[in-house]
Amino acid sequence: MSSLPKKYIILDFDECLFEHPNDLDFIFGIAYAEIAIEMGCGLSMEEATRVARQSFLDHGLSHFAFADYGLDIEEMYIRVHPHLVKTYIARHEEEIRSRNLRPHLDHDNIELAILTHGTTHWASEVCKILGISDLFPDERIIGLEKSGFEMKCKSERPFDLALECLGLSRQSDLSHVYFVDDTPRNHVIADKLGLNTVLVGRHGTAIKQEHETHSHIHEIHEDLWSFMEDVFTSITNSQKLFA
Repeated sequence: MSSLPKKYIILDFDECLFEHPNDLDFIFGIAYAEIAIEMGCGLSMEEATRVARQSFLDHGLSHFAFADYGLDIEEMYIRVHPHLVKTYIARHEEEIRSRNLRPHLDHDNIELAILTHGTTHWASEVCKILGISDLFPDERIIGLEKSGFEMKCKSERPFDLALECLGLSRQSDLSHVYFVDDTPRNHVIADKLGLNTVLVGRHGTAIKQEHETHSHIHEIHEDLWSFMEDVFTSITNSQKLFA
């Protein structure tokens, strides 16, 4: 086994490693609205919720639009995730805790990291509930604040940090490094850097149904677990060759 090259997998968090219970999108809008009101945005709950949801549609992140209301959106982003853990996650903790993800992730020949547009705290706290925090210690979680709020769809910096936490760099052999994410635009820079890009989730399903091709997306899977099954099978087959 030791003679096999390791596979390095950089995972998106929300709707990839952590598949949301049904009402999360609704709850996210409310949570951002509550924090915005606490910070003095001057909007009603209904108005703030509408701004948060439109911001998510426009930018992929719910806090951006609140800059127009005089808020420090970086502070807002840091504050909203602990709030979500205390409210949303608390309500769904039993269901989240019941998921058994370890058999799909834990392997001697696989090194894992999380690259998320959420905060490190958010991913870390949910990983504790999922029972996989040993696989994803904080140094293996690159939250948006660690990259100076530079997004993976716009900057190479998040990917450099993810590679670094795996003991790699752009100069490493990246042929065994995979980037898995549920949003097509997040794969453009990963492809440019030479990572193997894997799209999962509903966007991948839609692309397949429309028979579209995207040169920056190398593989499409229904979900992360389908991809990981292929990875485990590949490792097992390689081990047989080396046996």
